Amino acid sequence: MSVFLALIFQVLFVFFAMVINIGLLVHDKINLQNAVDLGAYYAAQKQAEILNEIAHLNYQIRQDYKLLAWRYWVLGTMGRSGNPAQPAIVPPQASAPATILPDSPRLYGPVGEEVPIACLANLRWWEFAFIASQAGLPNENYCWQPNNWQSGSIQNPSVPFTPATAGVNAAASQSAQMSQTAFTASCQEASPLSWAYVATILTHYKISIGHRKRAIKALRENLVRENPVDREGNSIRDGVIATIRKNLTESNRESFDPASVQLMNGLAVGSECGGGAMPGENTLPEILTSPGLYFAFLRGAGTSCSFSYAFQTQHQEISAAGGNVARWDPDGRLRGMVSGEPDPTNPYAHEHSSLGFEKNPWCMAYVGVKAQTQPRKPFAPFGRATTLVARAFAQPFGGRIGPWYSKRWTRGNMKSDPVAQPVATVGAVVQLNPVEGSIQTEMRTDPLTSPRVGDGSNTSSGYVYSSYSIPNYSRFPGDRLGLRSQRAQSLARHVLGQIMMTVPASLGNTADGRIRLNWFYGFGDQLVTGDPLVYDVVQQNNPTLMRYRRLELAAVAPDLFDITYYSVDPEAYRNYMIHTENNKARYGLIANENVYGDLGSRAVGAGYARTDNNVTAQIQAANADGIEPNARGAAFWIVQNWTHLLTAWAPHRITSFIFPIERFGRCPTGAEAYNSVMIPGKCVAGGRVGYSVRLISRDHLNGNWDLGGEGAGAGPLLNPPRLNSDF
Repeated sequence: MSVFLALIFQVLFVFFAMVINIGLLVHDKINLQNAVDLGAYYAAQKQAEILNEIAHLNYQIRQDYKLLAWRYWVLGTMGRSGNPAQPAIVPPQASAPATILPDSPRLYGPVGEEVPIACLANLRWWEFAFIASQAGLPNENYCWQPNNWQSGSIQNPSVPFTPATAGVNAAASQSAQMSQTAFTASCQEASPLSWAYVATILTHYKISIGHRKRAIKALRENLVRENPVDREGNSIRDGVIATIRKNLTESNRESFDPASVQLMNGLAVGSECGGGAMPGENTLPEILTSPGLYFAFLRGAGTSCSFSYAFQTQHQEISAAGGNVARWDPDGRLRGMVSGEPDPTNPYAHEHSSLGFEKNPWCMAYVGVKAQTQPRKPFAPFGRATTLVARAFAQPFGGRIGPWYSKRWTRGNMKSDPVAQPVATVGAVVQLNPVEGSIQTEMRTDPLTSPRVGDGSNTSSGYVYSSYSIPNYSRFPGDRLGLRSQRAQSLARHVLGQIMMTVPASLGNTADGRIRLNWFYGFGDQLVTGDPLVYDVVQQNNPTLMRYRRLELAAVAPDLFDITYYSVDPEAYRNYMIHTENNKARYGLIANENVYGDLGSRAVGAGYARTDNNVTAQIQAANADGIEPNARGAAFWIVQNWTHLLTAWAPHRITSFIFPIERFGRCPTGAEAYNSVMIPGKCVAGGRVGYSVRLISRDHLNGNWDLGGEGAGAGPLLNPPRLNSDF
């Protein structure tokens, strides 16, 4: 019996040891899988951070474009509206909110002429008021005229000659000749002034977007690397290894070999998504464009001043007509900026006009992580250790980089499907917007913006400017008017009227209610401060300047179109800009170059600290400072509160990814994050902005997808996971 019991005990002990070993092994396997899941989640989170920063930078490009359009359509055309017999300083349609008109097309001159023409030859601009006062023409306005208008404003007096009146006649004739000379000179000086304005606002736009595009391209390159790096330039794989090691059991950690960790960056799989003229261009192609701006072309000769218009590129014709372009552009920089666009095939031509970047839906961002351990168990001390292998996939989801140029993206195309642009005739009568129901209207996400280079009228080999090149934008999905509507124009003029209400006769350096072209200059200052909004170092406390600067903030504030197609972070400075300032080299910036924050930010200067100006400040300017309460209701396209930006997916329940409707566009009282906490959207328990992260299976990334919009068809991703023995 003793022998028998001893034998039974050994068998029972073997079974006991086997159960213990298997239990410990299963525990280690579960632990390894959990650790690898966390590693994949970490890597996808780093991808999400990069995508979120790209998304907000892309929205800043949209705002730069909106600022260009607003400056052109509203401020540049003030002189084209009003009563020609009463060249008032205050813009028309500005007396009361009741003058805000229905949302219908607004004409800019005689019936049939729908082309907005920038004209500064009116007394609402300080520089022209000064020119006119020097010429003895205090009430002149050359802007409110039809095309090809010609007038003899000052004629020689017809006085009968007698010996007794010879001296008086001579004096009157001399005075008339001097008036004619002054009239002609002021007419000739008006063209360079108007041209300088459109050239200046276009140059500001190009400088600003060039800075943001460099940052996006640097981040884009990080996204598509085989061994990707995060926003700080650190290896994401190293972070994955540290995350896995931190979460392993003791036995797993002892046998963990960091060299065994593999990281698959989905955007680096194959050449389709990671390729292009620059790394990642196929994943995030740019929407190059070429805005064209009209300016008032005035020719003074003899006793007449003829009004016509020309495009920004026709500055040589101004000089030929006697205008002094060099007076406003002594170094030729403006002429260089407006004469055309850089070569679109040059990936380093950052100052090429752009609508931003679009995300290729067939290139899905995801990561895969694989790791292994060989833990030893207490009842298996000899022989080869069991190898445990774990794999995990995760992806960013729920955010929006920005709208596609076209509403459709066929698989295999490296940009959204091309859209044929209608051909416009540049003449006295043109159609500014596409015909309702046309292919351009139906296929473009925002049919009002300047056409994409390479589609229709704008080609890569040359730029054909037409009325379709004029920058405009949709204020809400389906908008067919943009800044062309009477409602948008009258609302803007109402606010401008409040700024320019009192205009004393003096043209000194005191605030006189007029807008100054000088405020738009200062490109060197913009490069130092990262601030393209109006500013004047000498007159930085000018009340008109301060109020107009606030108005520009209100003009670019998020609207319904923006929150539909963009991920807009109300705290981008805290979440992104501080980091960018500390890592300039990673973003292609030089050491003494300041970071461009949200519009309204300023690196230096009294009252313009970058931390005080963000998208939240823009929304406040649009709803509190820029527009009176009675007028605000008509501006239905303006976002009313920063919480309305919270339109991305937000956590619902652990077991459910259903979109939480109750959190959409809301942040409960007391749920706003502390300034020291980086949370996209700055709301702890409400809605979110940008990309979130989720764990997925390999099978999720295979099969056919319907990603390209209506009519694009279904197909597999361009970057499915590699099916090989190593992963």
